[in-house]
Order: sequence, then C-alpha cells, then structure tokens
Amino acid sequence: MARIQPIAAILLAALATAGALADDKAKVALEIKGIIVPVRQTTVAAATLGRIVEVMVEEGQRVKSGDIFARLDSAETEAILRVAQSKLKLAQARHENANNGGRTTEVAVAAAAVEVAKAEVRLAEVRLDGRVLRAPFDGVVVTRHADVGAVLNPVAGGRLCDLADLSTLEAEIEVREADLGKVAVGQACQVHVDAFPDRRIEGRVVRVVPVVNAAKATVAVRVRLERRGEDDRLLPGMTAIVRVLGK
Repeated sequence: MARIQPIAAILLAALATAGALADDKAKVALEIKGIIVPVRQTTVAAATLGRIVEVMVEEGQRVKSGDIFARLDSAETEAILRVAQSKLKLAQARHENANNGGRTTEVAVAAAAVEVAKAEVRLAEVRLDGRVLRAPFDGVVVTRHADVGAVLNPVAGGRLCDLADLSTLEAEIEVREADLGKVAVGQACQVHVDAFPDRRIEGRVVRVVPVVNAAKATVAVRVRLERRGEDDRLLPGMTAIVRVLGK
C-alpha cells in the first residue's frame, strides 16, 4: 500500500499539470511565430570622414555609455585646434592693447575678435572630439563592421558597429488583419523560444503599429518580455512562439 501511494501522487500531479496546460491552451486567442528583438538598437558611425587608427571593442562585448569604441586619425584636427588657440591668444593681446588708451570703437572691435576666436577654438575642440567614437548607451556590441585602417565615410554610412541594449527585449509578431480584434495593448502573452523550449516567458502587448502591411495584410505587434535572471541567454534574432491570451 505504501508503494501505491507515491504512484498515485505522481499520477495526480501529472493530471494536474495536463489540466493546467489544457487550461492555458484554452486561454490562447492567437499563436504566432515571431522573432526576439531589442527595444533599443543603434548603429555607431562616424560623423566625419576619417581613417580608423584604434578599435577598442569586439563583438559580444558589454559596454557602458560613454565607453570609447574607436579613434580616427586626428593629426589634422589637432593642428586646426592649435591654430585656433594661437589666434585666440593674439586676439586677447590685441584686446588688451586696445584697452590701454584705445578708442571705444577699437576696444569693441578687439573684444568681438576675441569672441570669434573663442568660438573657433570651441569648434575645433568639437571636431577633435568627433574623432573619438563612443557608446551612446549601455549595451552589447552585436556586430562590428570595420577595423583598424578602414576609412569611415559618413556619405556611405560610416558604420563602425551595431550596439543593442539586451536588458529589455521584445517579441515582434505579424498579426493577420482579420485577427487584429483579438489583440490589444496590455494583453498578457506567453512566449517560448526554440532554443529553450521548456521555458515559458511571460510578456505583454506594448505596441500595435497603426499601419497595415498591404502586401501581407498583417499588422506588426510588439510584446515586451518580462525578463528574469535566467533569461540572460535570450538573444536578438531568436525564433519565438507567441501565445496571445484571451482578453
């Protein structure tokens, strides 16, 4: 009798699990395949033409906002800054001389020249700072497009790397126009990824794009994933099955 009781307990647990799964299935309004995407992703690119002389990041590397990604050749911009600084010193000297007995108009002109020279120095400093590419936010480098020696041209995109914030992910799905009435912002969802089929990730509809894709007769919908520590292995591009639960 003692051996029968554990078997009965196992059967009851299995029945309860099956019942829960059936109950979950009954709540599903839609089941759609989609992909995992980051909420925030950007391409880090050069704003000015330049040759890369140093790269500090690799694909998969985690970075903080402000971290340096790469440096462009800055010999010319450094020289321009030194010239601007010299012009400022000259303008300040002339202004000082004008103040020593000069006419009012001479003093005013000299003062204006100082302000112009200061602006030129500031502009040269900004251009020099632009030779350094930095992380705009915390994230992970997902793709690197260039290496040392490459010339980044803003006209051609000037791409150095792609940066994604993996702390907040969403599942992107395409809902048929005919099923759009079954989906609303705030609706609960269950998400499964092929890589981890035994894990269920809770989610919620956060955005229904107000435009129909005429070619496919679908509407893009974003489901925000409720992340937990064990979900750190979720990556952009993973295939996901999204179950939109009934309203």
